[in-house]
Amino acid sequence: MKKLFILIFVLGFFGACSDNKKTIVGQIDGDSIDIGSKVPGRVISIFVKEGDMVKKGQVLAKLDGKEIRAKLRTASAGLSAARQQYAFAEKTFNRIAEIYEQGVIARQNYDEAYHSRNAAGQRVAALRGQYAEVASYVRELTIKAPIDGEITQIAAKEGELASQGFPIFTILKNNEFWVVFNIREDDLKDIKLGNSYQLYLPSLDKTFEFEVYYIAPMGNFASWKPTADTGNYDLKTFETRMRSKEKIEGLRPAMTVVLESSNDGGSKKKNLFDL
Repeated sequence: MKKLFILIFVLGFFGACSDNKKTIVGQIDGDSIDIGSKVPGRVISIFVKEGDMVKKGQVLAKLDGKEIRAKLRTASAGLSAARQQYAFAEKTFNRIAEIYEQGVIARQNYDEAYHSRNAAGQRVAALRGQYAEVASYVRELTIKAPIDGEITQIAAKEGELASQGFPIFTILKNNEFWVVFNIREDDLKDIKLGNSYQLYLPSLDKTFEFEVYYIAPMGNFASWKPTADTGNYDLKTFETRMRSKEKIEGLRPAMTVVLESSNDGGSKKKNLFDL
């Protein structure tokens, strides 16, 4: 009976020690942007496909914007007419100003010519602004990549009508990856900003060094509720981000990342929750 008690005690002791070893799982996240057009139009050409690497300024697609181009022609004609009117008002004002200096006409005639010229100039400025606005919409019919990256999603096909602001493309930024862990605050004591840790990526079957650069509390919905061993208070969850110190080939968003609890002994690079 005494031997049985000792055996149970030893097994319980090692079980408690093994319980102290913690492993937490996170995932790779990346920065991506959606690309659309400020104006609606029918997609007439798509020059890329999902998985393509693109450069900033590269043409991705073109839209058919007949209505916008018609408005541009109207704005151009209006601006041309306003410029001609201003040129005529300017010549008229110069002639009247010369005659007025000679004392031939009254001040009233001079003022009328002066204000007519200014009004014509203001109209030119207003129509120039309208033309520039419509011209910018026409440029939106050619969709270009605003950044270097990878096309991860194409949400439209040739011939489909894309509404204003509709995200036609999604581009994942090159090498803009980080690891996200959601860590309970009673485990946060082991994590410090600027510290480096060894993280294991099962999909690559390799371990890499990552550095903590961001720690922030998550919303109340992510809190861990009180339990018998924590007391009468909530334990918050903190979002912790780490960035690799080297470029990792094959790294993709949503990959699983594991924080190992074991330490390799002589290594200076920490693993989380070494107890």
